[in-house]
Amino acid sequence: MDDSYLILKLREGSHESFNALYSKYKALMENFAYSLTKDRDAAKEITQDVFIRLWEYRKKLDDVKSFKSYVFKMTSNQVYDYYKKRSSKTVLVSVEQLGNFQEITGLVPPPDIDSRDLLILVRLAVGTLPEQRRKVFMMSRWLGMSNKEIAESQDIALKTVEYHITAALADLRKILDSQELTKGNSLSNKSYGK
Repeated sequence: MDDSYLILKLREGSHESFNALYSKYKALMENFAYSLTKDRDAAKEITQDVFIRLWEYRKKLDDVKSFKSYVFKMTSNQVYDYYKKRSSKTVLVSVEQLGNFQEITGLVPPPDIDSRDLLILVRLAVGTLPEQRRKVFMMSRWLGMSNKEIAESQDIALKTVEYHITAALADLRKILDSQELTKGNSLSNKSYGK
């Protein structure tokens, strides 16, 4: 049975169609989620969440042309949400995940800046980006996805991905260039929002 038939039956509430789609795509989605999170348990949970949402919103699957693209987009969105939830409890990225700061932003941090201060600044700067731009930037720089993978997972054109990354880098350079970062001051003892 092809996906379009299974989707049709799923919209009608067929458990058999749901199980068939689950069997067909579970491993692919789990591996995709794992490639983005590097956490097997999180990948399993994300995959389960995607299928729960598919069942809950099955009646809204009218416009789905490619089920594979659709579930990969849902999976990448769930991965994004996973990182968003984690960031409310901890700093979103570690020093290792941040990678080469100069390569990412085009700025050279002063030698005396604390790595935690650097992370705080980058996290705050990324948080100011528009939603879609932030999402594309995070997928590119922090999840290590290629432009093509981002385009496919978000169902947007490759040129759109390139535009968002270029614009995000330009925005970050402006924001970070105007911060204490370029002056070599430490942020650890500063208070924000007071």
